[in-house]
Amino acid sequence: MANISEARGSFMLDGEWTREQIKNILYVLYSQDKSYDYSMHIDNDTLTRHIDTLIKGQPLNFSGTGRWSFTSNLESFHDWTDLLEEHYKYTYLYDLGVPYDEYVQRRKSIMLDMVKHKLSLNLFYADIETGCDMAYTIDVVIAAEYYYDTVEKSSLVQFVTKTGQEEAYDCNMKFLCDHIYQDTEPLDNFIYELLNFKGIKFQNESTKDMILDTVIRQITKHDDWMNIPAYPDVTQPAFTEIVDMIESKIKKLETEVA
Repeated sequence: MANISEARGSFMLDGEWTREQIKNILYVLYSQDKSYDYSMHIDNDTLTRHIDTLIKGQPLNFSGTGRWSFTSNLESFHDWTDLLEEHYKYTYLYDLGVPYDEYVQRRKSIMLDMVKHKLSLNLFYADIETGCDMAYTIDVVIAAEYYYDTVEKSSLVQFVTKTGQEEAYDCNMKFLCDHIYQDTEPLDNFIYELLNFKGIKFQNESTKDMILDTVIRQITKHDDWMNIPAYPDVTQPAFTEIVDMIESKIKKLETEVA
């Protein structure tokens, strides 16, 4: 089984899209919101509001899981959205009550429209997979084009994926907070788990949250967290220096509070 990456980003539409065309491309994207691995989930809202946002030229946010990388999912976008009916029942579209035949027709229709009207989908996202020590940001364009099928002896239409500028990063806690969660929640959880595992006690429990918030802010202002893995194992001895640093900051803060 492939390693699973974790992606977070947004997408916008390029070109002059109608509401019906936007609905069609959203259906194609919804087909990738599945109940198993390698999925793409557009942030919670209704179809109508998703359409309203995109037609105003504004982005929609999404999260996803990749097969080794989320980019590899998109590179297979045409094949992966060409769903068999037996797989369709695991998608968000099926839960919405959209018939399989309707999905097939809308998918074909939007590919033809994207070619005819030069429409495309522009994505920008961050992706991380710790098993391969991979972290990067990238922009990707999904368009459509005709190709000649040697079996059918005719021209057919397909989605095409074009990758753009990619920037690599260190696969660490900072990248996870800055680009995936866009919040310090993973660092917060790590600090709490680490202190609990090490059995570090606070002199004054009533000021515990305030002291920890201050510690976390101080860590993020310096390079201390650059050496923390994205998903650290608190049982590993590698964090001894971090624990010592945090403990010294806690003692200093507790003295100041007292």
